[in-house]
Amino acid sequence: MSGATRDPGADLHERRMHAAMRVLWPSFLVATVAEGLFFSVIDPEDLSLFGQPLELSRLGAYTLGFFAFWAITAASSTFTCLLEGRRGGDHG
Repeated sequence: MSGATRDPGADLHERRMHAAMRVLWPSFLVATVAEGLFFSVIDPEDLSLFGQPLELSRLGAYTLGFFAFWAITAASSTFTCLLEGRRGGDHG
């Protein structure tokens, strides 16, 4: 038996940090590629919302687009991790 015991709170924090990195890092990379592809085809000044042109600068459109792509891909990765976690709990 080892004399050192692990703090359950620290272990939970470490697992959550690893889970966050498993979601955020790949989604960041995919969002970068998605934004590059999207804005290489579409000019930010041509974008409109409900028939009204967006009141954003090019940099603002690029920034908003990146965070939108990142949020969408992070949500997808989070959902996958949640489903995997439930499946993994069945193994006992």
